[in-house]
Amino acid sequence: MPAGFDSLLGNDHGRLDPTEMIDAMVRIVPSDMSKFCNVVPEFVEKMLKQSQAEAWDITIRVFHPRRSTTGIFAETSRNG
Repeated sequence: MPAGFDSLLGNDHGRLDPTEMIDAMVRIVPSDMSKFCNVVPEFVEKMLKQSQAEAWDITIRVFHPRRSTTGIFAETSRNG
């Protein structure tokens, strides 16, 4: 995901078009019903959802000092 943000901020302007965000706020803020999370623009929402979905598949193995001579540390891996 950091590479995605780097590509967004790495352009000549260093930011996205603020008009899209302003239009979204004008539409979302006064509404009586909305999504719990509102992310604009849509491609950023998709990128966040993908990153969060991938996080659910990460497993860790914790080594405890009583069971290990090297102390406590964690190891992570991605399934799939």
